[in-house]
Amino acid sequence: MRILLGICTAVLVFTNSFAQIDTANIPIWQTMMQDRSVNFYKTLSAYNKYYQNRTKEKHTGYKVFERWAHHASLTINPDGSFPPADHVIKEYNKFLRSKITPRSATGTWTEVGPIGNPVSDPNDYGIGRVAAIGFHPTNINTIYLGAPQGGFWISTNKGQTWTSSTDNMPTLGVSAIVAIPSIPPTNPPLILIGTGDRDAFDAAGLGVYKSTDGGLTFTASNTGIANSGNVTVNKLMVNPLNLNTIVAATSGGVYFSYNKGNNWTLKSSNINMKDIQYKPGDTNTLYASSGGSFFRTNDAGTTWQNNSTSFSGSRNRLAIGVTAADPNIVYVVASKNSDNTLEGFYKSTNSGTSFTKSTNTTNILGSDVTGGTRGQGWYDLAIETSPTDANYVLVGGINLFRTTNGGTNWSCVAHWYGDQGKAYVHADIHVLLRHPITQEIFIGSDGGIDFTTNNGTTYTNINGTLAIRQFYHLDVARQSPLRILAGAQDNGTILKKGNTWKNMTGGDGMMPKISPLDSNILVSTSQNGNFNYSLDGGNNWDNSINFDFTTNTSKISEPGPWVTPFALHPTVPNFMIAVYKNAWRTTDLNFGNFCGFD
Repeated sequence: MRILLGICTAVLVFTNSFAQIDTANIPIWQTMMQDRSVNFYKTLSAYNKYYQNRTKEKHTGYKVFERWAHHASLTINPDGSFPPADHVIKEYNKFLRSKITPRSATGTWTEVGPIGNPVSDPNDYGIGRVAAIGFHPTNINTIYLGAPQGGFWISTNKGQTWTSSTDNMPTLGVSAIVAIPSIPPTNPPLILIGTGDRDAFDAAGLGVYKSTDGGLTFTASNTGIANSGNVTVNKLMVNPLNLNTIVAATSGGVYFSYNKGNNWTLKSSNINMKDIQYKPGDTNTLYASSGGSFFRTNDAGTTWQNNSTSFSGSRNRLAIGVTAADPNIVYVVASKNSDNTLEGFYKSTNSGTSFTKSTNTTNILGSDVTGGTRGQGWYDLAIETSPTDANYVLVGGINLFRTTNGGTNWSCVAHWYGDQGKAYVHADIHVLLRHPITQEIFIGSDGGIDFTTNNGTTYTNINGTLAIRQFYHLDVARQSPLRILAGAQDNGTILKKGNTWKNMTGGDGMMPKISPLDSNILVSTSQNGNFNYSLDGGNNWDNSINFDFTTNTSKISEPGPWVTPFALHPTVPNFMIAVYKNAWRTTDLNFGNFCGFD
């Protein structure tokens, strides 16, 4: 196998010289946080330097880092290094070998939810982040789903209900799925899943897992993958002309299997390949991306060329689209390295040899209907095309944008809160995938899964009975175990009363509290200590605890940490303490008259 020396050299120089990069002006922390060999404190330092003189604005991607840093801080070693990705499973197996009797050999757990979308405003559903979607080879009602911290799920009725049997897998991160038809086709398909969290890096990657019973059970299938299979698998593809050949784009390079995943061979340099595509009708030609670079091979992965000379600007991530309507066309959407907005939309008409950049400057990765000035394209970036119309492209970022003339013009066809009458789809699109039989397009976002039957005009949510919400904290009422208040990433704070879950406050839900004296008094928080409270069991909420809307000033003169800890007094009504840079207290919770103390 011959690998281009230039690619290897560039990667080695890049990964070993973070300290030489201007971290105050280049967001290198976005790359550092994807590499578990980089010390956590070095990544944190680069992030802090970058934002030293910048404002952390919504929809710029900074929240993704803060979530990652909070989660990572709970798992790193004391010196800031990360334990191996398979550390947990090794410790678990060691425990089993020790023959120590578990504390509760007969204990049972019951899932209390939320299962499916909580009760909410129609334009405010959301159950959790989806990173991968797959389809049964012949049954159009059977859909597969991967959550980056929620495992692998199956629906046999097109999303009305979902089931999962992967709760005991050593990692719950799933970012890639393929299903291969069996012979005879009446047998369950062979399913391969790629583990790890491709976009937010919350779950460690443990390579490829295989199921021979249609997704009911999985076993590791990593023979030939370096580092004992401890890689994040960003994408899996099946060779459409030879179903024995599987391609895996991973954090450790591109691997090929020629026996349906039993063994793997490295066919590219050891770099983090995020996206990969076959040229339609030509399985010797593949396109791949790593960071802001575009790679091409015309010998089935033996050699790779960096064909990025046609691109301009500084890029941090690419997504690649191809179309059977014209196999020579390659579309690439690129996010900008400096601010995560659109760097460019590119089109090749010669199979990726060269590209032309669209002159349209609409920021299709932005948060506004017209694009706007923000973006987080290093975190959410997806593209899908049409097999019959070479000019149709759908791009997912914060919202969904569509072009019907090859990128000359763009329109927003789904918006994160339905602004200006646009259709609503939850913010932050991570996967777009067209069903090979029905041609419906399925959408995986921070809020779950939707699909469109008309190329992005109307949408149907099919969160069904999914249970993949990513929680920060929860609290249970002292007076009733049936009243639970819980805060979740990207999907707000929700309240369980009896058997019903209902959305309470939006954004990121952090640490919530139920008063130990009165279960109708609820306090929720979002990032950096922004408080809301309810005195009537969640029917009405007020966010004036720490903000005076009369004077338009904060009652606490400093920002809190990402997850701001606080406590309600167990016996004194209206007494609350919150820890920002300093500790603050109020004895008048209803009006939030905070004062600091040592």
